[in-house]
Amino acid sequence: MKLAVVTITVGDVYEEIATITHPTLKAYAEKIGAEFIVWGDQRDHTLPHYLKMGLNKLLREYDRVLYIDTDILVRPDAPNIFEETPEDHIGIFEEGQFIDRSSMKDFLTEHGIDVNKWNGKYYNTGVMVLSSEHANVFLPPVHEKNHFKEQSYINLLFALMKPKIYNFHYKWNRMYALDRITGEERFDSYFMHYAGLSEMMPKDAFLTLMKNDWEEWGKGKEHGYKYQKNVAIFVQGGLGDQIAAEPAVRWVKNHLYKGDNLLLISDWPELFGHLDITIKKAGEKFQVTKGFVEFQTLRSPDHVSWEYMSHPLCHTTDFASLQLARCTLPVTQKQISLPLDKKIVDNMRPLFDRRTVLLHPGRGWPSKTFPSDVWQSWLDALLEVGLNVVLVGKELNDEQGVVRFDWEKPGVTSLISKLSIAELIAAVSLAPVLISNDSAPIHIAGAFDNWIGVVATCKRPDHILPYRGNGDPFYKAEALEEYKLYERYNAQPTQVYGATIDKCTDEQIRAACPGAKRIVDFVFKALTNG
Repeated sequence: MKLAVVTITVGDVYEEIATITHPTLKAYAEKIGAEFIVWGDQRDHTLPHYLKMGLNKLLREYDRVLYIDTDILVRPDAPNIFEETPEDHIGIFEEGQFIDRSSMKDFLTEHGIDVNKWNGKYYNTGVMVLSSEHANVFLPPVHEKNHFKEQSYINLLFALMKPKIYNFHYKWNRMYALDRITGEERFDSYFMHYAGLSEMMPKDAFLTLMKNDWEEWGKGKEHGYKYQKNVAIFVQGGLGDQIAAEPAVRWVKNHLYKGDNLLLISDWPELFGHLDITIKKAGEKFQVTKGFVEFQTLRSPDHVSWEYMSHPLCHTTDFASLQLARCTLPVTQKQISLPLDKKIVDNMRPLFDRRTVLLHPGRGWPSKTFPSDVWQSWLDALLEVGLNVVLVGKELNDEQGVVRFDWEKPGVTSLISKLSIAELIAAVSLAPVLISNDSAPIHIAGAFDNWIGVVATCKRPDHILPYRGNGDPFYKAEALEEYKLYERYNAQPTQVYGATIDKCTDEQIRAACPGAKRIVDFVFKALTNG
């Protein structure tokens, strides 16, 4: 079989580029048993890129041809691309799956082509594997128009002639635009394409970049050309959301991207101090020198994912893993793990004994903010039966933080607005029983083995309670609400305006809150069962 590798080199800049790339192209051609051909006569073309129309003639002389741009380096271990590509297909990379090329519609319209004949795929013509049967695809245009050079014109020919296409993996045509999309080092590819960079960078800097990249590939041989991916994880939402996302972050680190270069950005970096990972505080200025692919644990509701999933209608940990890793975790991997400072625990231990209840009077949406007299009745009832109460939370404002009531009483230790995150984690770890609404302390308790009493209102209790005891949210936990307020919210996908679960009347929230006796009975049940 007669094979050829052909490239185009026109102009002084590309002649200099060729001194770096052509040795790699020629070596590759020899490796796969192909003749190496360089085209450089532009006389019949307004743009040198339209020299590619000469493939029409070349494909009548050779059985198969690899066209490759001159601004491409070929890695020494690159496999035979002809063996990769079915002979009756054009092998080419569809860049439109990563880069917006919708302007192709305008190009088609200008040429009087019905845009409905275009399948929406836009191919990069820097690397093409062709067979003799594709010769007639490369018909010269009446006028050579610069629309991404000749690329849109060739895509127009594909749209009209509809040849069979074999879509290459980007490893065969790796461009810089893919760095932040894939998170992969550009070196983790066979053909490194510097498309457009020669026009964006000073010539000397561009040539130096190519030389340095080639030297880096020389070093890569020593480790089998294995390169780390660069992954940035943005942990989002409130404190409880970020705590609940910890299993998903841990799964990404230990399984999906084990051994890769991970960067985590969070409002509370201390939550993830137990993971061997680079952590930055959200909003902190830091320099990123590599192209990181960005993953998120809680995208805003305007993201397309919210069209088929809803954070309030999912378990918080499951939602984070679906957003971050596109999967729900194995049941045994869903339990939250948090760093625990032994020194802080020892300092706080005297505040807790076997008759201590940790109470968190959380304030948030109207649908999960209980009236102050309700919290007061629970506190007084617990004190009346001889129990000790430790209060946690933070006073912020009228919409967030804690509900204020009279807790200045014997038997009550108020730690409200006094604890760091590490101290809050320590307090939760020491408490035999925790009672709260949908709140961060509930999620913190997921890392430990104490009893949890949750009054669920806007969300179902099994969407709030953390996975413990081999994945059971109700392991050493109980839902205490009297009225299932969450069932009144319309969660049908056909509901135009969605479920307004943050709204609630005083009457409705009071109906959901259990009486003081229910709270006391639960606490004694928990303390009795250890």
